[in-house]
Parts: sequence; structure tokens; C-alpha cells
Amino acid sequence: MAHYKQGNDKQGEFVAVIPEEQITEGSFEATVCLIVDHVLDLSSFESDFNNDAGGASAYSLGTLLKIILSAYHRGITSSRKIEHLCRYNTVFMALSGFLTPDHSTIAAFVSKNPQRLEGIFIEIVLQCDYLGLIGGDTLALDGCKIPSNASKEWSGTKADFTKKHQKIQRAVRRVMARHRQEDAEGVVNTPVREKEEKQIEKLKRINKKLKTALSDMVDKRGHNGKVRKTNLTDPDSANMMSGNGGALQGYVGLAATDKLNQVIVNADVTGDSEQSTLQPMIDKLHASDRLDGCQLLADAGFHSGVNLDYCAEKGVDAYIADTLYRKRDARFVDHQDKKPKARKQKYFQSSDFEYDPQAQRCWCPAGKELWLCSSGYQNKGVEYIRFEGYLNDCKNCAMQAQCLRNGVKDRGRQVSIRKDTPKNNSRAIDRMKRKMDGPEGRAIQADRIGIVEPVFAHMKHIIGLRWFSLRGIKKVSGQWYLFCAVHNLVKIQKYGSYA
Repeated sequence: MAHYKQGNDKQGEFVAVIPEEQITEGSFEATVCLIVDHVLDLSSFESDFNNDAGGASAYSLGTLLKIILSAYHRGITSSRKIEHLCRYNTVFMALSGFLTPDHSTIAAFVSKNPQRLEGIFIEIVLQCDYLGLIGGDTLALDGCKIPSNASKEWSGTKADFTKKHQKIQRAVRRVMARHRQEDAEGVVNTPVREKEEKQIEKLKRINKKLKTALSDMVDKRGHNGKVRKTNLTDPDSANMMSGNGGALQGYVGLAATDKLNQVIVNADVTGDSEQSTLQPMIDKLHASDRLDGCQLLADAGFHSGVNLDYCAEKGVDAYIADTLYRKRDARFVDHQDKKPKARKQKYFQSSDFEYDPQAQRCWCPAGKELWLCSSGYQNKGVEYIRFEGYLNDCKNCAMQAQCLRNGVKDRGRQVSIRKDTPKNNSRAIDRMKRKMDGPEGRAIQADRIGIVEPVFAHMKHIIGLRWFSLRGIKKVSGQWYLFCAVHNLVKIQKYGSYA
């Protein structure tokens, strides 16, 4: 029988913590210390302090940044958990210099400095460039849906919340009426009564919150003019479809990623659709000279006539797929056969129709001109113009199955277009289709998934940064820049080399 030394994992011991021994060479923490101590300029933070003549000493900005980045690298964003690490984890003891910043100090550093955190992210990107980690010939742009610190149950339009408010009022009145009847009859079930009274108090608190919100609530509208749900906890966040077919309350984190080492060269956050973010991202990339001689790849979420016009105007060599990109690819000719039977068939939307606002003319995706049946009407405060297809054209159209849900009856396809919708430049869309459908375009676009999608997989599933703990677009932006900075620091740790 073999004999083994017995360890004791039930008893604590006093040990000497030597900082140099805790932060090992080549580790992420060693990279963070190198970058924070010798690369980053943190002087912009110092204007917040006014304790030269008196007052308590502040925690070093470099110390706070080291422990926050290192905690994020472990998937820990909670300021209380970071404080706990500084007290009991030897690596964080070494990083903090045996200081234990309070959780409120850690939280304030992240939430109050979104613009400065963007500056830190940019400095890390420049360091990646200095180390030769950025190729500069191909960028892939995409967005990742990340849950926010808000429940989707508190999302809705003004009409939704009004209905909920009235429903709770009716429920409270109904229960209280039953209580009065029970009191009059002298038959009271005490345990049930106590439970229901607690429920009434809860419903009253919810109703008070709804009443306060409804008093000054105005419905939000998306870039397409449609009313969007507002979240009472975090109004800047959005209720959006998740990848598994459900819904989540959150934001879209955008990342423009370089092909060479998947370094994120620019980032942004939005509570709107991806389509509305392409132009601001192009402006940011132009400001940092990242688009000079560079190809920009994006998926169908960024495709629109307006965006393609903007790319042409700015001289961007863009490769942006449209929603029918794969259907035109011979390799996916049988793709529809492999879809689940329950999946709904998609039909042409108003954005698929070409519209000339000057001549007030409209053409369907099959190239047939529609006739003007209404020169102007309003729906929810938005003015539209309506066109209708000629009956014979719709009856004999080969694309009828993609256009009409129930086939042709006594009228052709009708389409309503917002009057303030910019002209859909079919020339720009057709040029992009020809560019994407060619062998070179398909080969270039095929690289997009391998460039940008692994970045989101790394942040969410390897590091563990799966949600935003802060609320509000500004605070969330600062946290997203930290997420991206951690990803880039991992690239410096693995591939960067200083002479």
C-alpha cells in the first residue's frame, strides 16, 4: 500500500507575500503592469483631485487600473468582488501594493470616466500598432448583443405601461373588495389574508413606479420611425432578439477588428440597430487613419442604400453583404431545404423597393413600376406615401412568393414609404451586389467571420465578459472600452515583443 503526504486544506496559514513572486513573467498581470507603468498617460485623471493642500490621500490611478483590468481578464466586473480579491488574493495584493480600495471607489473609477477610458483603449491600440500587431489592410466590422443590468419585463411602449398600470389597479380593487366582503361576513383566513396584503403592497409600489414614469414618458422611435420599447430601469438599452430566438434587454457592442492578429482598432456601443452605426464608425476610423488603403468588411446588418452612398462618398473600399447575398450563391442553393419547417418565410420589405422622391415613382424588386395610390397619409405622426402594383404585373410575377403572403387576389402588392426617406440609390446597391457576387468579392467576404466573430467568442466565453453591470449608454461605453482593452492586452501578452 502506497503512503502519501497529507495536506491540510482546512487550516489557514500565515505566508509572506512577495510581489515579484506573484506577478510572473509573461503573465497577463505582468503585461498590464508594463503597459500601465510605462506606456499609458493617466494625467487626464488628475484634474479630478484637489487634495494637494489637505484631505485624504487618493488611490493611485495606475493601481486602480491594474486591478480592474486584471479582474476583467478573469471575467469579474463586480466592484465588490474586485475589492474581495484585493483583500484575499495574493496576485491582487501585489497589484494593489497591499491596498484595499473600497468597492465604491472602484465602481466610480469605471462609471465616471467613459471618455478617459476610451483614451486608454486608443493608447493600447497605438501600442499594438507600434508592436506590429496590426496589418492595416483588412478590417471587419460587426456587433455583439450583450445583456444590460436591466430586466426586459420593464420594457414597453407608453401604451403597454398604461395598460399594465390599469390592470394592476383593477387587481388591487378586486382583492380589496373581497377583503371587505370577508370582513363583513366575519370569515377571514388569516394566513391567506397576510399573504394577499403583502402582495397588495407590492402591487402598489409597482403602480407608483409606473405612474411616475408615465407622467413624463415619451415613446422612443428607431431610425426607421417605428416606436421602440423603453426600459424604465435603463432607458438607453434596447429590447432585441438574441441569437437563440429569445429576447434580451441590452446593448450592441461594436468592434472594428484588424485581420492580422484580431486586434480591435475601434469600438462603440449602441442601443439602436447596427445599420445606424456604420456612418459614425467610418468617421471614427477615418479620424484615426485606419481606412487608408484598407478594406472594410461587414454583414447584412449594416447594408442600406444610404450607408453604401456614404461609403462611396468617403472613398471606403467596403464589402457589405445584403440580405439576399447567400441566396445568390450557388454553394447555398439548397440552403432553404435545410431550414426548420416552422421558420417563417421572409417577404420583401419597403426598403427593397426603389423610390424616387423627386418624381414620386416607385419600382418593385422585379423592376416593375408601381402606381401612386396615395400621395400622403400619416401613421403615428409619420408621413408616408403609398404605391400599389398593377394587378396583371403581380399575377404574372416570378417573385410573387417572396412578395405576397396570400398570393394575388383582387389587388396588387401595396407598399408604404416614408416621405423623408432618402432616395434609395439603386446604382450603389447594384454596384455592391456585383462587387460581392464576383469571385474576388466572395473570397474577401468569406474572411469576415474568421476575423471578427472569434473576438466576441473570446470576450464572452473565454474571458467571461457576458454582461454590462452598469446602466446608461455613457457608462456602458466606458465598460465596453475596458472589455476591448482587455482583449487587446491579451494580444500584446501573446504576440507582442519589446526589444
